[in-house]
Amino acid sequence: MITTILSIILTFFLLYDRFNLPIYGVIGISMAVGLFIWQANKHHSHSILSIDVLAHQSKLKKISPRIKFITFFTLMVMCIFSKRVFYGLLLFCIVSLIIVIAGGLDVRKYINLISLPMSFLMLSCLVILFQFEDSPIGVLNFNIFGIYIVMTKATQIVASLVIARSMGALSCLYAISVTTPMSDLIETLHKLRCPNILINLMYLIYRYAFLVMDIYNKLKVATDSRLGFSDFKSSMKSSGLIYTKLFMRSYANANVSFDAMESRCFDTQIRFYSRPQKAHIPETIVATFLVVVFFILLIVTI
Repeated sequence: MITTILSIILTFFLLYDRFNLPIYGVIGISMAVGLFIWQANKHHSHSILSIDVLAHQSKLKKISPRIKFITFFTLMVMCIFSKRVFYGLLLFCIVSLIIVIAGGLDVRKYINLISLPMSFLMLSCLVILFQFEDSPIGVLNFNIFGIYIVMTKATQIVASLVIARSMGALSCLYAISVTTPMSDLIETLHKLRCPNILINLMYLIYRYAFLVMDIYNKLKVATDSRLGFSDFKSSMKSSGLIYTKLFMRSYANANVSFDAMESRCFDTQIRFYSRPQKAHIPETIVATFLVVVFFILLIVTI
């Protein structure tokens, strides 16, 4: 619901007094965007626990992880350096189509996955849109206790570029995460000579994200079954107890996991079984074509 409201507000402010759109047209487009996101999130609630499952179910799982990582990472870097709004939006659309159509991921699940990071991105863009001034300038302004909060054409352009870059980069990150199992990704990083300390930290953080979410869900279900959220006072008390127990159990699990690693001769490096990662010619050609096309677009639009 928060993502829906933020998308309506941000779309309205980004389109306000631009492209010769009438006010009712801006409102209509904003409501259409919000309605689409609301419908996509209406019946789905997926957590981080489902990302690894989606990666194993993806139709793109068998494609060489090295090809996928290099391709989408290169596209993400180029998107960050782009100077045009349409570049990031085009990349977001193309990569999203690859994830949904080629990867076989349901579009509702995909929108639900990106809704949380998009909420933070939209909040950041709302902050960029407005600035404090002493006079009522810009295309839109609000007077609060003698200080004007204004939105100008320049802030609209900057916010549009930021959200476009972020959407493009975010889609590339999800293209890696929902099509590549963690074991394959770690093996790819090993072959690309990534430092072992970074790989170990990445895996441990990834692993404990699953553990913490699993503990939290169990505590929440147990509390809810005992009417722990029946009113505001009970909800506040129950939330405090849940987070206290969550910290204690997470710390205990960390100690148990470390003892288990030590008992198996842990020597500061976590080793995984590696499978052959063959890069076939068709997928290499497609990946190269995609990178070259977006590189040419980047050069042309600079």
